[in-house]
Amino acid sequence: MNRTAYEKGKLDQSLAHGRFQPLHSQHLEYLLAAKKRCLFLWIGITRYDINELVFSPIAPHREKRLANPLTFFERIEVITAVFKSLGIKRGEFGFVPLPIENPDRITNFIRSDIQVFTTICDEWNLHKIKVFKELGFKVESLIDRRNQPKDEIITGKYIRESALAGDDNGRIYTLRGFRCLRKTSIC
Repeated sequence: MNRTAYEKGKLDQSLAHGRFQPLHSQHLEYLLAAKKRCLFLWIGITRYDINELVFSPIAPHREKRLANPLTFFERIEVITAVFKSLGIKRGEFGFVPLPIENPDRITNFIRSDIQVFTTICDEWNLHKIKVFKELGFKVESLIDRRNQPKDEIITGKYIRESALAGDDNGRIYTLRGFRCLRKTSIC
């Protein structure tokens, strides 16, 4: 394959993943860092079936319905709109369900030879890295927030609570994302 100067040194494909409940600026920072490293970015949506929330002892808050207000489709819509607004062509990214809570099903959705990019914020992220490595994926952390002051780390919980209060506090990345969040049952 002949590659342009822009394409040289980039992976053909990689995977970044998250719940994106909802997408916020630190999620976007992570997704864009992953996209810079590849020609095509798979975006794995975890907790994709919000009606079937599997318990995780490491991150039990992720199983709660209030912590998962947006559907798989709504999250795809928001991320797609943001990427398109930044000039990223639709043919440069795609979406897959990513059942991180059921590791034996992950390779039904993504090949294990695709590079996984992740972030580290807490114990849950370290657990996911272990899961991917045990399945044979090559994993690289792009952003490590463990030493960052807690008040500088944006969380979906903070944004969802702000939405309940009727205030996005400038932390949610798109108005469309805020509207999706506002129309769900939590608001």
